[in-house]
Amino acid sequence: MRVLYVSGDAVGGVRKHVHEILNHARSFNVEPYYFFSDRLDLKAIEDLKTFENSGLVMQRCTMPKKPSFLDVVNIVKLIRFAKINNIQLIHSHGSKGGLYGRVASIFLKVPVVHTPHGGVLHNAFGFFEQKIFLFVEWVLSFLTSLFIFESNYSKNRFLELVRKIVDKKILVNFNGIEDLEKFTLIESFPSKNPVLTCVGMLRSIKGQDVLIKAVKTLKDNGFFFDLNIIGDGPNANNLKKLVQDLSLTEQVLFHGEISNVSDFIKKSDAIVIPSRFESFGYVALEAFSCEKPVIASNTGGLIEVLDFGKAGFLFEKENHFDLADKIKSVFLKKEETEKKITHASFLVKNLFSLKLSLKNLFGAYYRLLEKNINS
Repeated sequence: MRVLYVSGDAVGGVRKHVHEILNHARSFNVEPYYFFSDRLDLKAIEDLKTFENSGLVMQRCTMPKKPSFLDVVNIVKLIRFAKINNIQLIHSHGSKGGLYGRVASIFLKVPVVHTPHGGVLHNAFGFFEQKIFLFVEWVLSFLTSLFIFESNYSKNRFLELVRKIVDKKILVNFNGIEDLEKFTLIESFPSKNPVLTCVGMLRSIKGQDVLIKAVKTLKDNGFFFDLNIIGDGPNANNLKKLVQDLSLTEQVLFHGEISNVSDFIKKSDAIVIPSRFESFGYVALEAFSCEKPVIASNTGGLIEVLDFGKAGFLFEKENHFDLADKIKSVFLKKEETEKKITHASFLVKNLFSLKLSLKNLFGAYYRLLEKNINS
């Protein structure tokens, strides 16, 4: 089977999800092809070198964030790319990837699978932009053979905001991660204070400001923590100014964008995910795999990933006082913390297994293609 993956920004969780599929497709007798945006993070750049060496056929293009005539040009390129490579199925990812893939499917007459990855589901745009994007998604939904959601939250938000869809066109397939035993322990940070780590693009939606305020609250109450903030983005300068204003420059370190995120997770004492919106939360799985406690906001797919608080500590979204309390709980309530870590390890092996996720995904492809051939 020849499957074309169409993706917008190859960054963060979307990049990790798509590239995991590309890495393992051939093990399921699927020959992958890749059409993607030139907005890449460091790990994506590293991955592309590996893909080139493996013989993966790819095409990169400039995908504008807002609607543009360039979108028409790119869709024509995508159609040509698909025809040259005799593509049998398209799997699109994200808003812009979803637009390209599904419009192209009209001319290619092949089934198309779509994974939204948040986007319009998070109300991340202005009022009028949001309405336009939701309308476009409503139109495109009629061209979609199968929707794959990474969480029940994403599925329910789509059904609420876009339109109701029959169950046979929906698959909830949790993202997965490599087996626990593949992660090795490394030396901790040389710090006298417990070390917290937060990973994510520096955008308001990721809530790093809430975490910084929580560290300040803890400091004011005599609890000192060091915080690593990993990532880059449009909110970087605002966050750095906040750290200066709160006199936390010796406790909070900005590391920018890095590729070895797992090393930071392994060396940390706890991982914090303070997002205002999150469709899933890959970082939580990486923390689970390294047997690190997780503190996350009670929003979106994070609630499911943390199994409603059984696998980690959930705090009230945007409430830095509650976040500060939960951070203290990790270190003061050690027995409870250990129970949550044990449950998280169980989830990684049994629910968030990469093998299981891939098996479900490629099985859906084959069923869809067989149905398309017989119809």
